[in-house]
Amino acid sequence: MGAGTGAGAGTGTGTRSRNRNRNKEQEQKQEHEQEQQQEQEQEQEEERKWEQEQEWEWEEEQKWEHEREQEQEQKLEQE
Repeated sequence: MGAGTGAGAGTGTGTRSRNRNRNKEQEQKQEHEQEQQQEQEQEQEEERKWEQEQEWEWEEEQKWEHEREQEQEQKLEQE
């Protein structure tokens, strides 16, 4: 009876150990997926910022061109 209990306890410990390892693997997998998701979100955020900057630069350029055109028109009118 003692040997049976010992073997059973050993098996139980092995199962617990495997479950613990499986849980650890699952946690690591989830952490990895979360890190990947955070990286993706960060890249998307940086891309949005870059696009916004491009848009602002374009708008500034348009304003600048418009002002330059107005100045040229005024010069022509004065001449």
